[in-house]
Amino acid sequence: MHTQKTKAVIPRQLSQQELYNYFFPRPYPPWAWVMVVIGPLLICTWPIVQLWLVEILGLGLFVWGLLSLLSIKRANPDDRHYDAWVENQGWLLAQEGMQRLDITRSQISDRVLNMRSYVLPGSFDAAEYDPNAVHMKRGKDGYHRFSINVYTYIYPLKNSLAIFKGDINALDPTFDNDKDDIYPYRHIMGVNTTIQPRNTVLIGGQKVPYRIEQFCLKLKYGETITWSAAVKAKPPGSISGLPTVALPDTAFNRTFNILRKMLLSP
Repeated sequence: MHTQKTKAVIPRQLSQQELYNYFFPRPYPPWAWVMVVIGPLLICTWPIVQLWLVEILGLGLFVWGLLSLLSIKRANPDDRHYDAWVENQGWLLAQEGMQRLDITRSQISDRVLNMRSYVLPGSFDAAEYDPNAVHMKRGKDGYHRFSINVYTYIYPLKNSLAIFKGDINALDPTFDNDKDDIYPYRHIMGVNTTIQPRNTVLIGGQKVPYRIEQFCLKLKYGETITWSAAVKAKPPGSISGLPTVALPDTAFNRTFNILRKMLLSP
């Protein structure tokens, strides 16, 4: 993953239509561009033809075309607006996690950690969702955005670790794949990332092999529980020429190391 720098934007609630338009933007109609060009041309002809009607017609065509283009631009959220919307939804999931786990802030003994991951089209995780709801889009900054973002919140308690995983499903908000649990520290062996063998990603309508890493919790007696979608993704080193899916930087490594130290501390 790479460092991603975006200008801060005030988050606003996006409608279901706007979320759909982000991944499938409404096209700008050619007639609107024609009106924006023809309008000023007609205005410029007024000194020649000396007809106010021509000038009014040109102004009307220009304004109508311009308003149509601005309306479509407004209906198609850009990368920054979508990012801000996802982050705001992620903050709401943090509150929902505490409610689902039935814990209060007074019970939390250390800093709350969160990890953000992504459901990649064509991957094993994507099989749990409606295929029409799983999409990714390459942003203008080169990083991919995903229609399903997964947040994992970790709440350290005095004698146990509470975990909540919730997803933000932009295109199918009625379906969620949330889970939560509380583990006594004495049952936790540590944390790790796991790579699913023979995983794939759907790119350009074709499934290609991919290495997808997920965050997991290691328990005693050899049990490993996955608590994220893709935190890292890259083509297998043995295959060259595959397209790269650039995940946004979520500071996963830093959060992972903080959690590991937290579990090792007495």
